[in-house]
Amino acid sequence: MRKVIIISIVLICFWQIVVWVTRVPPFILPAPFEVAAALTNNFKLIALHAAVTGFEIIVGLSIGCMIGMFSAWTILRFQHVRSWFLPVLVASQALPVFA
Repeated sequence: MRKVIIISIVLICFWQIVVWVTRVPPFILPAPFEVAAALTNNFKLIALHAAVTGFEIIVGLSIGCMIGMFSAWTILRFQHVRSWFLPVLVASQALPVFA
């Protein structure tokens, strides 16, 4: 735990030094103290948006799980669906994902 705190402090100090030395505009790289001030000044708004985002994550994960379970059940239950759907699934997993 002590190591994590020390590393965090060192990284925040490094971040602050980089901002001072490079004089990067704040809209590109704000200083850590500016970020902390924005978080404390806008805490209610950020908490509201974080709650909405968390809800959307849970709903999306739930829908994805339900679709996956339904697909698995369909593949196991019906041979003609399996013969068509399984090669499509294998091919889709072989493609790289680009974000």
